[in-house]
Amino acid sequence: MSAAILQFNPSIPELRQQVDQVLQEIWEPPYDGAPNNDDQLLLLAASELRRLISRERVLELAAIRILRCTPAASRAIEREANRLTRRRDRLCDFLFESKAVGLAGARVKLQILCEPSIGILDQLVPAQAAGMRDLIRVIAREMKWRSRKLPESADARRLTRKRKKKLVSSRQSHPALVEEELPKLSCARRSATPAHSKRKRC
Repeated sequence: MSAAILQFNPSIPELRQQVDQVLQEIWEPPYDGAPNNDDQLLLLAASELRRLISRERVLELAAIRILRCTPAASRAIEREANRLTRRRDRLCDFLFESKAVGLAGARVKLQILCEPSIGILDQLVPAQAAGMRDLIRVIAREMKWRSRKLPESADARRLTRKRKKKLVSSRQSHPALVEEELPKLSCARRSATPAHSKRKRC
């Protein structure tokens, strides 16, 4: 049956080649998992999942055109569609089963859950869907705030090191002043570090 369909409609081998190309281009998560140390693998999986969905839409249009010509080709088209579906399921499973390390991983998981073509928003009442979107908004705000604060802390630490080096170099000429200023610089450096990395205060 399949051989007869392929002979009758030469568009199906072309569709198969297109599916092969998509599967070669889209990243396939490892079966035994992979360490997610900085959420980069989660971001990659989400990016590849969106890219796959975009390519699926293009191939769906091609499949519809084939069906208009030969309705009997539906089995062959379904078989090719299932190959893409399996890759999409692999990406989704990897994305949701891998533990997020920070805000970036948590945000991308929520974003995928809110995607119309994959997510669960259509299964939620409007208030619950709004709550999901609000979580994404808060996480994005926190990430933006941290990205602004961390460079300032790094700059402050560099300035502190420069001042400390200068004081140490003048220890012989002004020993009393140096002994008084060095503890202050240590306190200033601690206060410039992010709150989650503080260990003790002066």
